Amino acid sequence: MSFRAIYIIKPTTRFPENILFHRSFPVIERKCKKSLGDDYVPIPPNCPLLIIEALQLNRTDKFVADLDSCSRKQITPVYKLLDGKLFPVVAFLKNGLIFCCIPHTEEKVNKTLLEGEKNEDRCDFLYSPGVALAFALIQNMSKFIGFGNNYETLQNKLQTLHKYASIGFPLGIPTELDIHTALGIASYSENIPLPKIKGPSWRATTYKGKQSLNIEINEFIKAIQFDSKEYPDVCEIYGTVRCKADVEESPEISLDIIAPLESTIHNQMLFHPSVQLADDVTPLINKGANTGRQYGSRKLRFCPPNNEIDLCQYKVKLHEDDIPVKAFYQMKGDQNRLTIMIQIQIAEQMKSSFEAFEVQIPFFNRGPIVEFKSLTSSNLVLLPDKCTLLWNVGHKFSSKGGDKIWKRT
Repeated sequence: MSFRAIYIIKPTTRFPENILFHRSFPVIERKCKKSLGDDYVPIPPNCPLLIIEALQLNRTDKFVADLDSCSRKQITPVYKLLDGKLFPVVAFLKNGLIFCCIPHTEEKVNKTLLEGEKNEDRCDFLYSPGVALAFALIQNMSKFIGFGNNYETLQNKLQTLHKYASIGFPLGIPTELDIHTALGIASYSENIPLPKIKGPSWRATTYKGKQSLNIEINEFIKAIQFDSKEYPDVCEIYGTVRCKADVEESPEISLDIIAPLESTIHNQMLFHPSVQLADDVTPLINKGANTGRQYGSRKLRFCPPNNEIDLCQYKVKLHEDDIPVKAFYQMKGDQNRLTIMIQIQIAEQMKSSFEAFEVQIPFFNRGPIVEFKSLTSSNLVLLPDKCTLLWNVGHKFSSKGGDKIWKRT
């Protein structure tokens, strides 16, 4: 399991200026040539152009059966270059940049994958640890680069990635793919004392300063409303508990996750690998006595890394009566003019004030919006795509419901 080459490409720039980051490893290349023998294919100099072509970017042609047909097998983010001779190539597009890694996998795995695709069987890339490591590598790099960087910030981050490559995968052999841990090792100073107690590998450096534990909970609600007795509404909550622990040495941290038992959140959690133990759910007697709900607690024990992590993730379904915001709309009109009425109602248990409340109204397959008019005093704007209206509801509801009507031509 090793890497032959790594690229970060800007597809909107000409070659070779579009190569923002590139690392190749001659030692791994010689090893690959020796192990593959006659099947060995060197990485061509114009590999970034082939990657852009494989991702079908900057295309100007119309429908192509080999590329756009429904019968074409999709194996993204793993691609084949040079008519399948250079395989596998792991790549994806994120925030306007292409992140690519060409791993060196064992000859046996390569043949298994190629034969599986030839026989039209499902190519299970879980059998290739090299592909999984390559995807994890470029995923970490894409998170570190982020989006919205100016030129100077981007250049500094790209320079930092070279340091990350020297520590995390020297000579193309992965040793530590977590970018925060690798950079922590790189910035380690001799003046900082070594930990008194040897900790896990993901806490390779020590922390000195004020100790703190920061917990952040982010929840997203996804609901589909049918406004029909035949089809009940569907609502799900996706949540993430993020943790940032600034603590000295490598202590074991205990954290209680408390939630209503009826939500079954405790049984639908995915934990970070640093979580060593998660106790069974323990009912709480006094908690929720006034609300009539029964609560439960689940204790987590973990030794977190130095960087911020997703401690656990969960998903739970809500009853249709518990949907926090319900909406109803009617649309009438012809090919050129539409009249829309949207009614929004918030649940009784919700507060009537918000930090922000926006409603997006997209119009598909109708061309750009030429003119629109609001029959109420609502704040209505047209988004840059010319096909979506944005209704800024405001920060407060005067009542538990509201009606808005728009007309556009």
